[in-house]
Amino acid sequence: MKTAVVAVPHNDCEKSLQSMLEAVGYQVFRPGDGLLRAYNRFNRQPLLHRLPVHNTVNGIDLFVIIKHFYNYPLRKRFPTLNGKVLWFDINGGIPGSTLSKDQYKALPLRTPCPYLGANKHYQDSKCSGPRYVTYIPMVDRGRFECLRHKPEQSPVCLVHNVKHWGYGSLVQPLRNKVRFYGSHGSPAGLLPSTKVPQTLRKALCYVHVKGRDCPGYSLYQALLAACPVIVLDRFIERTGYSDLYEPGVTCLAVKDPWKLPPEKRFPKIVAGVEKAIEALKDPEYNQTIGLAGRQRLKELMWNPREDAETFKHFLEENYGPGTT
Repeated sequence: MKTAVVAVPHNDCEKSLQSMLEAVGYQVFRPGDGLLRAYNRFNRQPLLHRLPVHNTVNGIDLFVIIKHFYNYPLRKRFPTLNGKVLWFDINGGIPGSTLSKDQYKALPLRTPCPYLGANKHYQDSKCSGPRYVTYIPMVDRGRFECLRHKPEQSPVCLVHNVKHWGYGSLVQPLRNKVRFYGSHGSPAGLLPSTKVPQTLRKALCYVHVKGRDCPGYSLYQALLAACPVIVLDRFIERTGYSDLYEPGVTCLAVKDPWKLPPEKRFPKIVAGVEKAIEALKDPEYNQTIGLAGRQRLKELMWNPREDAETFKHFLEENYGPGTT
């Protein structure tokens, strides 16, 4: 059995990676204190402490990072990791938003190390290099796949730092219709993770006022809870997730006239969101959209029964035969 060390700061990401890697024969660890101190010279985000620890670089077959620019300094600091680094990406948008401008200009764009993530732009012909693109799994999905209560509460939005990473201009005009939970000044404050399932089960719908996500665990949670999702058409365009978000079938999509100046653009988006919320007050329509979204995600999400072999092949191709 091979050894993988996962150095990611997000709990759901850690669980997703653990699920995928264990399915193809890896033991999965987090960096121990000694390895973590060295890694934190270039990673400033705190890591979680759920997995067992691995304290040295010796015996590591795969080291998973969350930012591509950790690749070179990590290999320079630990030469034994050369050829063993995997980039797990949770950033959406065109590759130019996650790679340097120089890398993006140098077409075809080559990933700095093998890539794993849900960003469909890495399937583009402008990109080259080893890539495994999939809707990464959500491990504790059973917490959300319960019968939905009668949607008697107002819509919700669960976007971390919505004022800066989302459509912050929509918060004020929609705050009386949508409960905005999150950090950095969201009007409804923080929502404990233990309360997310019941919140989504009772909410009329989920309003995702963000321009991109990869794949967006709050979206996963809403879809699995059969809570109808409202997104912007610009979101679908920028993510490439048209197979998952089909307007009028698995979600409702609001037009974003992004070429207009802000004073004309945002009132139109607000009106579109309000219209979508009104449509979802029809219980039958609400249930139809919610259940269709859940089913589509379950069909597309990575699962070990159908996808383990392709993932195993990707790892063996890039990290040598017998990797798994």
